[in-house]
Amino acid sequence: MHPTQGWISAVLTTAAAAGDSVEVVSADGTVVASATVTKDAQSVVYSSADVTAGESYSVTVDGADAGTVTAGEAAAGDMDGMGGGGGTG
Repeated sequence: MHPTQGWISAVLTTAAAAGDSVEVVSADGTVVASATVTKDAQSVVYSSADVTAGESYSVTVDGADAGTVTAGEAAAGDMDGMGGGGGTG
Protein backbone atom coordinates (compact mmCIF):
# COMPACT_ATOMS: atom_id res chain seq x y z
CA MET A 1 0.00 0.00 0.00
CA HIS A 2 1.29 3.45 -0.91
CA PRO A 3 1.12 6.30 1.61
CA THR A 4 -1.37 9.02 0.76
CA GLN A 5 0.17 12.33 -0.22
CA GLY A 6 -2.00 15.32 0.69
CA TRP A 7 -1.97 18.75 -0.90
CA ILE A 8 -3.02 22.35 -0.30
CA SER A 9 -3.87 25.12 -2.71
CA ALA A 10 -4.08 28.68 -1.36
CA VAL A 11 -4.74 32.11 -2.84
CA LEU A 12 -2.79 34.40 -0.53
CA THR A 13 -4.56 37.31 1.17
CA THR A 14 -1.14 38.97 1.39
CA ALA A 15 1.01 38.63 -1.71
CA ALA A 16 4.51 37.23 -1.28
CA ALA A 17 7.29 39.32 -2.82
CA ALA A 18 10.61 37.92 -4.02
CA GLY A 19 12.73 37.15 -0.95
CA ASP A 20 9.76 36.66 1.41
CA SER A 21 9.52 33.54 3.55
CA VAL A 22 6.35 31.47 3.03
CA GLU A 23 5.36 28.77 5.52
CA VAL A 24 2.61 26.15 5.62
CA VAL A 25 1.60 25.52 9.24
CA SER A 26 -0.64 22.74 10.58
CA ALA A 27 -3.43 23.40 13.11
CA ASP A 28 -1.14 22.29 15.97
CA GLY A 29 1.51 24.86 14.97
CA THR A 30 3.90 22.48 13.20
CA VAL A 31 5.63 24.02 10.18
CA VAL A 32 5.21 21.42 7.42
CA ALA A 33 6.85 23.50 4.67
CA SER A 34 8.98 26.61 4.44
CA ALA A 35 10.45 28.34 1.42
CA THR A 36 11.84 31.66 0.31
CA VAL A 37 10.08 32.74 -2.87
CA THR A 38 12.26 33.83 -5.78
CA LYS A 39 9.60 35.95 -7.48
CA ASP A 40 6.33 37.63 -6.53
CA ALA A 41 3.55 35.13 -5.83
CA GLN A 42 -0.18 35.35 -5.07
CA SER A 43 -0.82 31.63 -4.61
CA VAL A 44 0.76 28.52 -3.11
CA VAL A 45 0.35 24.87 -4.04
CA TYR A 46 2.13 22.29 -1.89
CA SER A 47 1.99 18.50 -1.77
CA SER A 48 3.54 16.18 0.82
CA ALA A 49 2.95 13.04 2.85
CA ASP A 50 3.03 15.45 5.84
CA VAL A 51 -0.26 17.03 4.65
CA THR A 52 -3.48 15.29 5.70
CA ALA A 53 -6.61 15.68 3.55
CA GLY A 54 -9.43 17.43 5.39
CA GLU A 55 -7.14 19.12 7.93
CA SER A 56 -6.75 22.91 8.18
CA TYR A 57 -3.45 24.61 7.38
CA SER A 58 -2.40 28.24 7.65
CA VAL A 59 -0.12 29.94 5.18
CA THR A 60 2.09 32.77 6.40
CA VAL A 61 4.18 35.33 4.53
CA ASP A 62 7.11 36.61 6.62
CA GLY A 63 5.24 35.48 9.73
CA ALA A 64 1.97 37.27 8.87
CA ASP A 65 -1.22 35.27 8.28
CA ALA A 66 -1.94 35.01 4.56
CA GLY A 67 -4.83 32.54 4.64
CA THR A 68 -6.21 29.29 5.99
CA VAL A 69 -7.07 26.35 3.75
CA THR A 70 -8.39 22.81 4.02
CA ALA A 71 -6.09 20.20 2.54
CA GLY A 72 -7.53 18.51 -0.52
CA GLU A 73 -9.82 21.41 -1.46
CA ALA A 74 -9.06 23.66 -4.41
CA ALA A 75 -8.49 27.32 -3.62
CA ALA A 76 -11.23 29.76 -4.53
CA GLY A 77 -9.71 32.61 -6.45
CA ASP A 78 -10.37 35.26 -9.02
CA MET A 79 -11.26 33.47 -12.24
CA ASP A 80 -11.11 36.59 -14.44
CA GLY A 81 -9.16 36.00 -17.60
CA MET A 82 -9.78 32.26 -17.67
CA GLY A 83 -11.69 32.59 -20.90
CA GLY A 84 -15.35 32.36 -21.57
CA GLY A 85 -17.39 29.97 -23.58
CA GLY A 86 -17.41 30.82 -27.24
CA GLY A 87 -20.75 31.06 -28.91
CA THR A 88 -21.55 29.82 -32.32
CA GLY A 89 -22.09 32.76 -34.47
